[in-house]
Amino acid sequence: MKETSSRFWVGIVLLSAAVLLVGCDNVIDNGIPSSSFTLVSGSGTLTVKVLNADGVHHNKTFMFGTTSTGEPLGSDLAISSNNVSETLEYSGGGNVVFTGGYPIVVGGFIDDGDSGTTHMPDDGDYLASKTVTISGNTMVTFTYPDDFTLVSGSGTLTVNLLNAYSTLPNKIFMFGTLSTGTPLGNNLSITSNTVSKTLEYGGGGNVLFTGGYPIVVGGFIDVNGNGNTTHMADDGDYLASQTVTVAGDTVVVFTY
Repeated sequence: MKETSSRFWVGIVLLSAAVLLVGCDNVIDNGIPSSSFTLVSGSGTLTVKVLNADGVHHNKTFMFGTTSTGEPLGSDLAISSNNVSETLEYSGGGNVVFTGGYPIVVGGFIDDGDSGTTHMPDDGDYLASKTVTISGNTMVTFTYPDDFTLVSGSGTLTVNLLNAYSTLPNKIFMFGTLSTGTPLGNNLSITSNTVSKTLEYGGGGNVLFTGGYPIVVGGFIDVNGNGNTTHMADDGDYLASQTVTVAGDTVVVFTY
């Protein structure tokens, strides 16, 4: 099976639909040179095809995640034959139109039956991803087993925060969201110089992160006390982040 890149999984499959403005020297209609904007062309839909998986994974589901904006995608792809495909849609209906001319990472996973609510691949699932450049309506094909990798080593993620209480007592270390846009649960109250929290969903229950892939783990100490509504760090707050690879239940330590 394919050895996948270790550069992008954040506990979830990402599909990028972001508009990226790349500087180039072009001339706009009024004749004034610009190095800030590029005219977008070649945008289109994205169709995912899965081949040869039915024999091993009959009636399983190839799951997508969200766009890079956190917008949930629509129906997943039922593996009902050795040649199945689906054009990616928003959950409310309507095809997603991806920005033309820019590379995006397209991925998904064959679910062994326990990821229906989280849309996060874990042990026993099969991941697949490719980088494609959108040029009009575009198709990407995943062939089983060559393009797939079996997931192992999934686990929870616990954040330990050390030595912040002496300077910032009773402040809050705030987390954000998963790459799906799903909010995490309670933040971490700095009540001593050693505090910790295992990351949970907003509705409760530990998040199980995909094993074997690096993820960026971060948060910020909300010094100003104004982050409860925005979950965005601003002047005077303290940010911290690390890149870790999940290998079973994993601990990341931030020291102030």
